[in-house]
Amino acid sequence: MTLSDSGLNEVSLARYRGKPVVLFFFVTFCGGCQMMLPEIHALRAELPPTISVLPVSLDAVPDDHNHFVELNMIEEGHEHHGHGHGHDHGHHEPGPEPAEVAKVSAKKAERLVPGLNPFFDLTGGATEVLSAGEVPTVIVLDEDGRLVRRMTGVRGKAELLVLLSHLFPNHVGGNK
Repeated sequence: MTLSDSGLNEVSLARYRGKPVVLFFFVTFCGGCQMMLPEIHALRAELPPTISVLPVSLDAVPDDHNHFVELNMIEEGHEHHGHGHGHDHGHHEPGPEPAEVAKVSAKKAERLVPGLNPFFDLTGGATEVLSAGEVPTVIVLDEDGRLVRRMTGVRGKAELLVLLSHLFPNHVGGNK
């Protein structure tokens, strides 16, 4: 499974094997996601380097939400006249390129939470494999890359710290 970093370089999740990984799937136009972004950023700062926290923007994943993506592109000063929104008798012009959307999303995420440096699922592959299409979603993988927890809905840093301390007591808060 691969994601793209904020420079649009591919990053394999296998790179993180050997340590737990918290993936936070979000879109920048989701109110609940916007509430969670600072919590995820604070969680990442508080956890030891033995646990990776990766915020993953789904803004660039081609799906039924592209009209929202397009509105965000226009809001950010990028005009795109793709996707028909009305009845177009089955003909859809292509939407903005995922890489173009990712760049706009990265700027918006940076304004929401400076230093966030989100990853992107440009193909939707990780989202599909991990069933993370509903946002906000937190996915926790163990040291071997196995899914150990999936949570949807808004969660706070404190709740996530408690969960991680129970799942990975040798990494968070000592042996509990």
